[in-house]
Amino acid sequence: MLTRFVGAASWSLFGSVVTNGASLVTTVLVARILGKESFGHFVALQTTVLTISMASWFGVGFAANRYAADLARRDPGRLGRILGLSQIVILITGVIAIASLAGAADAIAQHGFRAPEIGAPIAIAAVSILFLSFDGFQKNILIGLSEMRAFAWSSILGAALSIPVTIALTYRYGLTGAAIAVVAGSMANCAISWVWSRSKLGKLGIVLSWRDSGREMGTMLHFALPALLTGLLPAGANWIVQSLLARAGSAGEVAVFGIAMQWFHLVNFLPGAMARALMPIMTESVRDGHATRRTLLAGVAASTLVAAPIALGGAILSPYIMESYGPQFAGSQAALAIAIAMGVAVVHAAQLSVQQLIAAREHMWIAIAMTLAMTTVFVGASIILVPYGATGAAAALAAGYLFQAGASLAYGSMFLRNARMR
Repeated sequence: MLTRFVGAASWSLFGSVVTNGASLVTTVLVARILGKESFGHFVALQTTVLTISMASWFGVGFAANRYAADLARRDPGRLGRILGLSQIVILITGVIAIASLAGAADAIAQHGFRAPEIGAPIAIAAVSILFLSFDGFQKNILIGLSEMRAFAWSSILGAALSIPVTIALTYRYGLTGAAIAVVAGSMANCAISWVWSRSKLGKLGIVLSWRDSGREMGTMLHFALPALLTGLLPAGANWIVQSLLARAGSAGEVAVFGIAMQWFHLVNFLPGAMARALMPIMTESVRDGHATRRTLLAGVAASTLVAAPIALGGAILSPYIMESYGPQFAGSQAALAIAIAMGVAVVHAAQLSVQQLIAAREHMWIAIAMTLAMTTVFVGASIILVPYGATGAAAALAAGYLFQAGASLAYGSMFLRNARMR
């Protein structure tokens, strides 16, 4: 089992390193092209679109991951029905989300971010929601099938196509061009992951069925709905905090916090890749307490050991990191925001394997309770600390994740204790 984890994690890491590295370079170039204020508007646009798209796909995507791992060989017919129902849900919710966001774009820009000029770009970027949703769903199928090589290459090819388009359109048309690039990139990634996922499902003889998919509605409500909430709550909290920053100060603080969050995710991308590889393994071995215990301990140790040195190096180099986005981003306050985000990232990385264990055991309402507590602390602390700008928001994020880490530690300790007693 450990050998399988290492192999799957290696491919996941490879794909994540290449795509996240390319994404980082692209973001730096976009920031330098747009400048601090306009880049803050782009961060607001991107966060809005990603939050809405998450509502469309995250729950069913996570369900696709979990049940592909469990049913691909044991009950392919049922898996086909679950995936077919997932497609229907994504299609319906995606179309509704596009129409809703496009219609409300001006109000969101005006009242959410006090930037009426970004209404049209938000409406343009709304089209990407459907493609982002199907792309996330299809990549979760690959992860669930343990096809990490296919997942890696589909991510890399998608980045290779979308990144030059993003730079060119942003340089030529500014924020509007960046919004068009969001749509183009989502279409490219969706098409590539569709080809890979259909190929792998076809080799296993799994046919997506719409006709009898209604029989699996109970599964969607039991697993996908809680999974949706665990993903949507942090994304929604992040949107709220960015709105608070925009309303209290300027788009520049939104830009700085967006950069801090990008580095938070960059520190977590290696641990996250390893955690993704754990889901199929834990799902298959969840009834074997000793095997799952070994996998959990290996995952927690590996995630922490990988994240800690990256975070330390990033915190030390944070002044230079901010300067790389352009001279407007230089300053001790901005650097401090990144340094705090780096520390939070290590705390988050350490608990990723526990979160995968919770999902594998289908204790999704426990995951919701943990996430709800974390986001409540995050938003509540942000309301108090928002006068300190992006640094205050980063400190609020730290408070939220420290709270969640305590809950994850308690859950993991309880599982390990019970596993030893079996």
